[in-house]
Amino acid sequence: MLTLYCPDFMMPERDYAARVIFEEFLGLKYCLIRHDDDHWRLTDSEEKRSLIMPDVFFAKAREYWLGLESLPKQPLPTWNVASDLSDLVLVKPDLPIIAGVTHLDGAWFFRSADNTILLGIDVIGSAFFMLSRYEEVVKPDRDEHDRFPALASLAYQESFLDRPIVDEYVELLWVVMKRLWPTLERRRHEYCLTLTHDVDDPFGVKGQTWGRIIRRLGRDLIRLRDPALAVRHMRSLLISGEAGDNLDPNNNFDWIMDQSEGYGLRSKFYFMVGDTNKEYDDGYDIFASRLQRLLRRIHERGHIIGLHPSYDTLDRPNLLLTEVEKLRQALEKAGVDQIVQSGRQHYLRWRADRTWADWENAGLKEDSSVGFAEHAGFRTGTCRAYPVWSLADSKPLKLIEKSLVIMERSLLSEQYMNLSLEQAGFVITRLVSAVKLFKGNMVVLWHNDHFLDPVATCLYYNLLKEGV
Repeated sequence: MLTLYCPDFMMPERDYAARVIFEEFLGLKYCLIRHDDDHWRLTDSEEKRSLIMPDVFFAKAREYWLGLESLPKQPLPTWNVASDLSDLVLVKPDLPIIAGVTHLDGAWFFRSADNTILLGIDVIGSAFFMLSRYEEVVKPDRDEHDRFPALASLAYQESFLDRPIVDEYVELLWVVMKRLWPTLERRRHEYCLTLTHDVDDPFGVKGQTWGRIIRRLGRDLIRLRDPALAVRHMRSLLISGEAGDNLDPNNNFDWIMDQSEGYGLRSKFYFMVGDTNKEYDDGYDIFASRLQRLLRRIHERGHIIGLHPSYDTLDRPNLLLTEVEKLRQALEKAGVDQIVQSGRQHYLRWRADRTWADWENAGLKEDSSVGFAEHAGFRTGTCRAYPVWSLADSKPLKLIEKSLVIMERSLLSEQYMNLSLEQAGFVITRLVSAVKLFKGNMVVLWHNDHFLDPVATCLYYNLLKEGV
């Protein structure tokens, strides 16, 4: 068994970050022990070999916890790792250093004659910084939806949002460890593509108010410039019952499931049950017969149903509890035997200081909210699922985060990246390649109503071919 020595302060935070790296990601047993030195030291049971890393992040955070002074100093230094570790494969050769110090000769890596390696990167502190989204509690930046913007993040400002930096650090750590302990074996991971769909508009016009029907038809005519689509929506409105429901262009769930099943995948559909904000929630009735039929059909085909909490649940945890229970009741009424345990916040309204704790308190098990709306990439620095840390309560949670990597609106919306089909395809290729490199989880979000846009649909076909 390996022994990891660390400075004797902020032990819960240290224990959490080390556990995620060594147990969750690498699958290694270790023992964490306090010591009086100012660095991390990893050694074997006989203490014949040692890996020493600086303790930078927690040392600074101890004095300036959740203060601006605790954030990494910019611009970040970089290390061309290939010059020292030619067998390490990264997304890009120059590795940004979130927290670390070089040795006296300016080197980030040094191996002494006595089987000791000095690595200048604070891998564990840097991982805590990214995985907990520490900076999002420190920085006051918020957009019009009270979301932390990508432009304010260290990853965006230092140009590593398109690479899972924590996974790169872990891979670096592993390569260095293998130099000291060649017989070590790590956990094997498998790449997977996770298809998720936030169901904002399950039916474009059926069951909607006239105000929302008019807005839908206006979108068809003005934004999508598709009069035929407007006609299809009107036809579905004029025909009553299930026949009219089946004509609604938004009711494309069987087609979505066909695409997923064609690649041996299951989709996750996250339904809204609340209408807390008339401007941003779409207000459909989850107990209506058309929605009950839809829930049953998704379940019968073996796909997953989860929760898409309404806009105002960000600030109202009791409302989140109510919506979890409401979806459970709707599934029970529909005869669907599924446990409500996963989902994503509406508008990606997520806060590092409260949302994860709210989800755990509501009995949810898995979140996929943590991605930036305005930019695709790795907000948490990893493409692996991991148990989260609550900055609100200063403790680890059982909740698992499966971070969102790509949302179609991020790529195509004029207010976000505003990419062409070709440009968006290039971004998808780059991000999928990064996830495959580390055998991670490629989590994507495609809203069912965005398949009404031919560009978004074409991009989805490309994503499936690229991502499987």
